[in-house]
Amino acid sequence: MAITLALHSIPESVLPAPGTPLTRENFPVTKTTYCSSYIQEVQVQPLGERIREAIRGESLAANPQFRLHLPRFHNPTAVKILHQQLQNGWAETRRTHPPLPPDDWWTEQIDAILAIFAWAAEHGEAVVITQAPLRQRNAP
Repeated sequence: MAITLALHSIPESVLPAPGTPLTRENFPVTKTTYCSSYIQEVQVQPLGERIREAIRGESLAANPQFRLHLPRFHNPTAVKILHQQLQNGWAETRRTHPPLPPDDWWTEQIDAILAIFAWAAEHGEAVVITQAPLRQRNAP
């Protein structure tokens, strides 16, 4: 079952310590986007692997032995590298595959991930991945 993920750009200086509950006070977000966990099923390479890497990140969980336990994060250096890799992978996919309509679900999801990584890279911020709040997951 897919879940809705929230990808947040935040200053690295306020990145919460592992196991710290995320609240408005300790989690000042500068930008957020949402995507489905199903986006990790992209099969076209190298784009698919870069997307999986973008979603996985490093653990901020109290019990990090569970590889996909949320929240997860990428520090600003990793964000810059991953942003370039995502951009290159998406450009290569668009060059080598038939065009997708701009309102295609896959295109929208990939563009959302690219946008948050572009924002964070430009602002020198980290990206934190959490499960979206229930109200966002149930939004039309």
